[in-house]
Amino acid sequence: MQSVVSRSFFLVFLCLEALVLSISFDSQSLEKTHNLFLGLIGYAGEFIRFFVAVAGGFAVFGWPRFQAISHFLLDYNDYPWWQRWLAAHGIFIMSFIYITSALFQGVEFENSHEAITVYLVAVSWFLIGIGSVVCLFFTIAPAKCWTRLISQEIVLVSLAVLTGVLSWFAGEMSELDWQPLTELTFKVSGYLLGIFYPEVVIQPVHKILGTPGFEVQISPQCSGYEGIGLIIVFLFLYIIAYRRTLLFPNVYILFPIGVITIWILNVFRIVALIAIGSSFSEEIAAGGFHSNAGWIAFVLISGGMVSICQRSKYFLVESHAVEFSHESNHSSAPALLLPFVALLSSIILTSAFTVDFNWFYPIRVIVSLSVIWYFRKQYRPIFKNITLHSLLIGFSVFVIWLILVDVSEQDNQKFMDSLFEAPPLLVSSWLLFRFIGATITVPIIEELVFRGYLINKLSDINFTELKAIKFTWLSFLGSSILFGALHGEWLAGTIAGMGFALALYHRKSISDAITAHMTTNTLLAFYVMSTGNWSLW
Repeated sequence: MQSVVSRSFFLVFLCLEALVLSISFDSQSLEKTHNLFLGLIGYAGEFIRFFVAVAGGFAVFGWPRFQAISHFLLDYNDYPWWQRWLAAHGIFIMSFIYITSALFQGVEFENSHEAITVYLVAVSWFLIGIGSVVCLFFTIAPAKCWTRLISQEIVLVSLAVLTGVLSWFAGEMSELDWQPLTELTFKVSGYLLGIFYPEVVIQPVHKILGTPGFEVQISPQCSGYEGIGLIIVFLFLYIIAYRRTLLFPNVYILFPIGVITIWILNVFRIVALIAIGSSFSEEIAAGGFHSNAGWIAFVLISGGMVSICQRSKYFLVESHAVEFSHESNHSSAPALLLPFVALLSSIILTSAFTVDFNWFYPIRVIVSLSVIWYFRKQYRPIFKNITLHSLLIGFSVFVIWLILVDVSEQDNQKFMDSLFEAPPLLVSSWLLFRFIGATITVPIIEELVFRGYLINKLSDINFTELKAIKFTWLSFLGSSILFGALHGEWLAGTIAGMGFALALYHRKSISDAITAHMTTNTLLAFYVMSTGNWSLW
């Protein structure tokens, strides 16, 4: 967990957690309940925005000290307890998701005799949420590291908190009656929407905009003032903090650039929101996209503008190229992890716009193949000749999978109804990409990360390059259990992970694990296509 690549890998899973929570649950539905605790939880989005702003402030103002902070954290490279804290975080976050589901059910019985249950669940929600965050910090470094870092960077932490407060205040100010900009945003959004949809619903009095299938109300905070206020606050604090290195008056041009850019992106956000709700999924539009798109745009714009300032002679008194610490060029970690990160990223993006059937699956295959091709020279030494041992393990896992995983006739029918109603050429192309993904890209990527990286990392925390693979019970069981959790069918997936790990240990070669995995998936692909048991895919 202590290397730069490991932290990047860790952040991907955090993003997945945030995505699941933001899409699955809309806290605003609790705001108007009569239960005090549920009402407070309804404003959880305000707390999230505050902490996002604090994190953004820390990143912006801590930019020049990135190397010093990174080296400070890397001093704890031999931190032995992170695995236990990561496991604790996993338990906390699963409990948090479960209790969040219970809270939303609690809306239905908040006025009944079970109201006391709602209070208890709500209190548990707060405590478990805090516990999850604490475990996250202790996964990265021990408590003494954070206390030292805060005392050492007290000015930076204060600026970050001030940024959060001012950003929240700017957001609250945006809820005033900003009629002129609301009118402009409404009109421009309606015009752009008319380009893509022949029939547009426009109600200027109530600021209702949309299509016959999906409508939204352009409230004052949706008009763009919230984003404009945030950008102005960020730029103001940034200029004050780095006034000695910035070139005046050139730097003042950042304000109109930032304001115009954030407003334009806000208009496109509204149009995209309506388009997603009209043509794809109302749940996605009203849930995760509505909640996070604006903040993602703000972070990207503010971070991008600061990055440009730090590298442009136009804005700096003297141009200083920011140098970041990188892992050794001999490290194999990027080649093992980045294909998996790319695959997860493509899954997130394609799933966000998927309704009933994942027609965007070919994009995952293309992205995966591109990253694998980029690292092809680093993979050549690990590929060896195929052994009968790995083929037999692959066949055994295939048989075990068929025994343990049930076939769903309902899912089979749903798959066929979605796929085979399309034109034959489209069906054939999709099936070809699905076969390539299942038999080539997925086995390679998953074995690189689980058997190539994770097994080595769990057996040696200082692992950076492939050396002699060591067997430990922690690495064997840990990697297999995580592999099973990734595949939904936990028991079958865990046993499959153990089989592929045994293939790895036979010659201490990732090539054998990849061969075994490819064998299993190829047999499964032919079985699925010949029997029509599509739910196994």
